[in-house]
Amino acid sequence: MQRISNFTQYVYNILGRKGLVERSLTSNVPLSKILIKDCNNFDLVRLICACMVIYGHAFAVAPELGKEELIYKLTGFYAGAIAVKVFFFLSGLLVTNSLIEKKSLIHFFMARFFRIWPALILVLLFSVFVIGPVLTTLDLNTYLSSPNTYLYIKNQILMKCMLIRGLGYTDLPGLFTQNPFKDTVNVPLWTLPVEVGAYIFLGAIFCLKLLEKRIAIFLFIIIILDSILPQRIFILFLPQGNDNFSYLPFCFSVGVLMAIYKENLFLSMREPIGFFLLFLLFSNTEYAKYFFYLSVFTGIIYFFTCKPVLRLKPSSDISYGVYLWGWPMQQILVSTYPNMGVLGNQVFGTSLAMIFGYFSWHLIEKRSIKLGKKLANWVCNTRDPAQATKSLKTKRIQTGRLD
Repeated sequence: MQRISNFTQYVYNILGRKGLVERSLTSNVPLSKILIKDCNNFDLVRLICACMVIYGHAFAVAPELGKEELIYKLTGFYAGAIAVKVFFFLSGLLVTNSLIEKKSLIHFFMARFFRIWPALILVLLFSVFVIGPVLTTLDLNTYLSSPNTYLYIKNQILMKCMLIRGLGYTDLPGLFTQNPFKDTVNVPLWTLPVEVGAYIFLGAIFCLKLLEKRIAIFLFIIIILDSILPQRIFILFLPQGNDNFSYLPFCFSVGVLMAIYKENLFLSMREPIGFFLLFLLFSNTEYAKYFFYLSVFTGIIYFFTCKPVLRLKPSSDISYGVYLWGWPMQQILVSTYPNMGVLGNQVFGTSLAMIFGYFSWHLIEKRSIKLGKKLANWVCNTRDPAQATKSLKTKRIQTGRLD
């Protein structure tokens, strides 16, 4: 262990001299400071993860004989699977931190609604009324008169798409029927019902005043253990025996607990290294994956809060848009250019998704987030006129208008 410690320090010294890290191995910065928006680059993490999903999906959407994921060869984990787990961890961390800071259920649910649904509705409408009519194998009248065309929008908005295959859920009439991955319009949407369910659960325990440290640690440790057990006994609404679902409560719960204990957590490079060593030690067991993800999560918090990485902060948060648009763009490419191959699908699919994600952010998402904040403030002020008067006075003082 001493050799490992010396090697770690040696690597750190090299990185430090090259300006790649700015903090010590045993950081004195609590997680609460790291969670301040300007002190982390989690927007870049989410964007990388959205691109990883497209990268991984290309092997299923545009399969080529002998082509296999490099990330899977190196780690034993698929790129898309890693990305989704990171999404849920960061979601648990950041959303819980926001709920703790604002202590407002109205702000919480307004923020979640206006963050998820407006961009989702945009991609659904575009898929149904632009992609569908152009690429469907049916004639236009048949396509537009089919009840399944509109049922697709309804079921996706109501989050009924989880693990349900068939027209009206994940398919549109006559669309992508000749593609290698047939019919399915937008596979990544399966994660949204799980995420919304996690938000509802978090809001429920906040209402019941169970988001206190002593109670929350007991509750979320139960959820973590329930995820690890071969047969779940608590989270029964998720499909059994499916790794895509099984690890999500674990990832979200880890983020929640870290947010609750943010004042007491001082994460450094030791934690990701330690969890990775445990992953190697337990590599032949069912528990190895949990240590791997813990290594990834803590590593992200450390490396994406270093000063050089902060300078790479994206000017627009397009990650959600890239995630929503990636699969439809990949399916369009396969339908239009069937011989493009994996690499072409990855490059052009990512490029198109980023373009659509950029417009989604600036035209829909950014404005929706602002609207959600205004509506939440209006509802809160309507319920509490005294607080509204106080807020108005504070605003006048800040702007210099004392009349």
